[in-house]
Amino acid sequence: MTVDFSTLEEGATVTLRDRDTSQQIRLPISAVVGLVKALVEQHPAVPLDEVGLGSEVAGCLEPFTWADATSKFPVVEASG
Repeated sequence: MTVDFSTLEEGATVTLRDRDTSQQIRLPISAVVGLVKALVEQHPAVPLDEVGLGSEVAGCLEPFTWADATSKFPVVEASG
């Protein structure tokens, strides 16, 4: 997770980077814990409505993956 200049400009958002691909998404700070928990546990065991993932995945039995996260939050280019 990165707090960067966009966090300061946009307010209350951070970037989260996938370790394997280095792909990054921007999401609200309030969604970080729920999203990381769903990714680590690989299933939506948290109230996903509360983390901005929508009720359509709340009853999903398939593993929740990084691809699911990138379909819900904007992908950003790494600065550097």
